[in-house]
This record gives sequence, structure tokens and C-alpha cells, in this order.
Amino acid sequence: MNYQLKSRAVRIAIDEEFGICDTQTRFDMCDMDGNVIDDAQGYGYKTAQSAHKAASYKLNGGKQRSDAAKAFWRKHKDFAKTLSDWLLVNFKDPPTDAAIIAFAAECGITDFDPKMVRSLP
Repeated sequence: MNYQLKSRAVRIAIDEEFGICDTQTRFDMCDMDGNVIDDAQGYGYKTAQSAHKAASYKLNGGKQRSDAAKAFWRKHKDFAKTLSDWLLVNFKDPPTDAAIIAFAAECGITDFDPKMVRSLP
């Protein structure tokens, strides 16, 4: 799904007693027709980079991947401990993705995705 960012100016009160306000630029994630997809619960994203990051997570299935990784690690707690210890031992010379896949195969885990190491508990 394609999206675009729309910027808007927001007034923020610095000192309400004296009426001192500041304006900041906030970003909203919109579809190509201009309809708002996400506006950070009405506040808007402070930077374009954070809005792009949120769009990547929201539109590319970040929540589903995160839930799948959590479910995998809950199911394979012993492998998580073993892999964590193995990575700690090899800290100075980090193993390649192929080495991680081979180690997982030795432990009896087939079709292991090495990107799951990022969510290791």
C-alpha cells in the first residue's frame, strides 16, 4: 500500500499564563487520496523519519512478524537459552546467518530464520 506524509503546524503552549506558544511541524500518514491512515493518536509524528518507521511497521506486517517471533520463542525456550549462550560465546566473532542456521539444525530446529535472533528473549 502506498502512502504519503502530510505536514501540519501545531501550536504548543509553553507558558499559558503569559500566552507564550510555539509552533511545531507534525506529520500524518495519509493514503494517496489524502485520507489520514495514522496520526499518532491525534498528536502527529514529530519527525518524518519516525512517520516512515511507523508506516513500515504498520503496512509491512510488523505486528504479525513480532507476534510470530514471540510465539516461536515461547514454544522453543530451551533452544532460546542454548542459542543465547552460543551467541554470547561467539560475541567477538559474530556468526554468519548460515552458521546460525546450521546451529539451529544441529539443535533440531528446521527452517530457522536468522532474523528471529533480533527478537531473542
